[in-house]
Order: sequence, then structure tokens, then C-alpha cells
Amino acid sequence: MLRWGDDAVEWLALADSPLLLDVGAEVRVIQDDRVNKLPSYTTEAVRAARNSPGGFWVASTRPEAADQALTGQTQGVRRAALLSDGAARLVERFGLMTWAELLDLVDDEGPRELIRRTRRAEREQRVEGVRGKRFDDATALLVRFGEAG
Repeated sequence: MLRWGDDAVEWLALADSPLLLDVGAEVRVIQDDRVNKLPSYTTEAVRAARNSPGGFWVASTRPEAADQALTGQTQGVRRAALLSDGAARLVERFGLMTWAELLDLVDDEGPRELIRRTRRAEREQRVEGVRGKRFDDATALLVRFGEAG
């Protein structure tokens, strides 16, 4: 989530859905990585860790998850991309681009192109030893800020 005012952009991040912030000389990746620190990734272990203390938090049907989110604020933001984990796969799962390249792709060619390329990679790539679904939902949103950021 994003909220912007005159001086700063405030952000909130949950689970495995990254937020990319273009602050001029760098692209900052805001991501709650607690899901990457679980002691086990069996279906039962992940289910038990979801939305529980010591685990990871997703919005789902648990509004109290917002109290567990990572939050912060940043000044000088020029662009931001909010991504579901499925839309982050070209970087995280397939290693086909950097975060900065992904942000530029969404800005230049739109979220539809990001999702098209993600679907192609899901069909073509075979990544051994990677947990998770072969196909995943993919959502991307781009925000361009005025000069004040």
C-alpha cells in the first residue's frame, strides 16, 4: 500500500508482495521477507505459520494482519510499483531481470507486458528446487509522482 503527501510517500508491505520505489539514483525494494525464514515449507507448516506470531502475515480475511505489516516512509519518490508475488517472478523466481529493469518495463510498456512475459517464462522455464506454484496470480500497479514526490 502507498499513501503520499506533500513531503513523503508512506508505505506498508505484507507477505511476499514487493513494493519498488524509484528514488532517483536507486530502486529500493520494500519486501516483507518473513515468509523466506520459515523453518519448514511443507503445506502444513506454511498453513500454520500464515497469520500467526513468528510466521508471516497476509491480508486475506484477517484485518489484524495490517498491525503486523512493515511500514515506513520515503522522500523523493519519482515512481513506485506495487506487485503481487506472481508479478515479481521475472526477478525472484526466474532471474530474467533486475528490479530496476522490471520497474522500467512496467513504466515503459505497462503491467500487461510484465504479465505477458511472466506467463511466457512460467511456460518455458523449469526452475529446479524452487518452492511454490508453477503459475501464480500476477498483479502490478505503477504510480508516477510529480516533482515533489
